[in-house]
Amino acid sequence: MHYIGESMLPEHIVKTLTPDMRSLHEFILYAERALLKDKNPSYPVFTVRVPTNCGFVTTSPTDLFFIRYEDVFRLFHMFRLERNLVRLISLSMAHDIIVEKTPHIAIMDPFNMTAHNNEKEQAFVARHKYCVLIIFQPYYSNVVYLDFGRDVVQKDYTDVKSTLDKALNGFRTTVGPLKYEKKVKGCYVCSHITNFPCLKQSSGGTDAWFTVLQMREFVKDQELLLMPSGLEKRGIDMANTTDANIRAEFRAIQRKIGTVLMRDVLKRGALFNYNGIPLSKAEIETRLEACFDVRTFRTLDGIHPFPPNAYDGSRGPCIESR
Repeated sequence: MHYIGESMLPEHIVKTLTPDMRSLHEFILYAERALLKDKNPSYPVFTVRVPTNCGFVTTSPTDLFFIRYEDVFRLFHMFRLERNLVRLISLSMAHDIIVEKTPHIAIMDPFNMTAHNNEKEQAFVARHKYCVLIIFQPYYSNVVYLDFGRDVVQKDYTDVKSTLDKALNGFRTTVGPLKYEKKVKGCYVCSHITNFPCLKQSSGGTDAWFTVLQMREFVKDQELLLMPSGLEKRGIDMANTTDANIRAEFRAIQRKIGTVLMRDVLKRGALFNYNGIPLSKAEIETRLEACFDVRTFRTLDGIHPFPPNAYDGSRGPCIESR
């Protein structure tokens, strides 16, 4: 667990970090110590602005979202990757795809898969429990579910399937006949493949890491997505990789997120930097609640809500991390 105002990592580990990761570590340490001195401190969060040209949701309240300092602590320690960090790296990748004009691939905003839009679905990132990568190939009426934890927890995709089938009908209305079509009861439906070969996690907590890893692989090799046979080959190849390679990829993802935070979020005028009027605590609370982030802040005595059992007067407020 992390105590606000103290280093998130031992000094000998800090010295081994990349420049961006080290700068991020020092930035948070400085910001936390400033909060400790503030008589009316704000929440310990970074504010991320969603640009209008990335295909993500930009209507209030999701035009801004927050990265908690405690989530960065989890990132440093390779704990569970929180959903707003997944949204941040997805946003960065979506922007790069557009700028580089990478054909035949796009990334949907993870916020579209929240409890607000789908009350019963258990596989969405917004539930804090599971993270599943869904590959939707509308021209082939094909949906592949890369469920990295299906051996750990079985999931019900009924609502997701229904939503994507409806999306397919809307897509066909817009573009015309598809390369492969399948109809059930007069409606066009997808072929949903939920047991596709993919990397497997042996225990809970790493599914989001696997999801981002596989997204990066698809962006690198997007040409293999043009045909289902190529997609299957990629899935089998990745399933046969080594644990050492997976750990190396996770470290690369960790460094990438740190770089995005430093260069695109914290730098004034950068792509995802918010330089508007500082948000009040009430505004932050409202936006967090609207985005279904109802976790309790375990930070400063002057910030609400603040659970009394999270305070240790000898060392300062405590942030629990698992």
